[in-house]
Amino acid sequence: MSAPHVAGIAALAWESNPLLTSAQMRERLRRTSDPVLVNGASPNTTWGHGKVNALNAITETVVGISGPLRALPGENLTLRADEKSSGPYGNAVTYSWTVSGGTVTPPTGPATTFTANVAGDYTVTLTASPGSAPFNLASATIRVNTPPTASISGPTAVDNVVSVVFTGTGADADNQALSFHWILLARPADSNAVLTASNPDNVTLVPDITGTYEVGLRADDGLDNSDLVTKILTATGTAPPQTGGGGGGCSVGIGIRAEDGPSSLPGLLLLLLPLGVLSARKRGYRFLRHHRPAATKCR
Repeated sequence: MSAPHVAGIAALAWESNPLLTSAQMRERLRRTSDPVLVNGASPNTTWGHGKVNALNAITETVVGISGPLRALPGENLTLRADEKSSGPYGNAVTYSWTVSGGTVTPPTGPATTFTANVAGDYTVTLTASPGSAPFNLASATIRVNTPPTASISGPTAVDNVVSVVFTGTGADADNQALSFHWILLARPADSNAVLTASNPDNVTLVPDITGTYEVGLRADDGLDNSDLVTKILTATGTAPPQTGGGGGGCSVGIGIRAEDGPSSLPGLLLLLLPLGVLSARKRGYRFLRHHRPAATKCR
């Protein structure tokens, strides 16, 4: 039901200013509508931008700012009034630009040049007349900053049980303090490894299984993050063998049982000889004689 009404109002607005683009017309209808609040908010999913207002859409001067929203310190940006309407009576429109902290040159006219030498966010405001607020007001936030850069140093291959320290470094042309954001981008499927912060610049990774690990880093100067840089670590080693008294795992399966034959004697001697228990050999012989089957029975 609203489509023909909105189309008719758009036709009247184009009649008042044939130079309006379709994007400018859409913005005009949105900006000049009567908001309908839902839970204190507009626009919303119930009423959109509100109820269309035919009189405002045709007679009000509606402005917007076009141009890049980012600049390097000292760089000049050209900003323009991208939406205008002289109204049905041919009223002349004048424009006024303001900004805090930077400069706009000239401060009046449909276009201006914005410049700021110090990194930060700047709000540029454009006022058009004739018109009434809020239709004849527009603002844009210009971010002036040189994004930082980051790099990671550390090993690319280690034994899989070795703790690894990665060091982050960053640079910022605007001399702003940097903070680092680390992330473990990839690890082997069965790994539970995590990154542990050692200090603001370093993180520690302990690979728990063999495979490939990938660490990422961004530097943050308070306004922008650097591009993501990565470091790949390949864990190729194996866990070192266990050491300790009693022969460790080497003693498994060498113990003597009553049914064992004489072939178990060399293993027993090898275990006892390093311990200096040489006299046990005689007891071993006697033990074997009493417990091994008689040779004649085997025949």
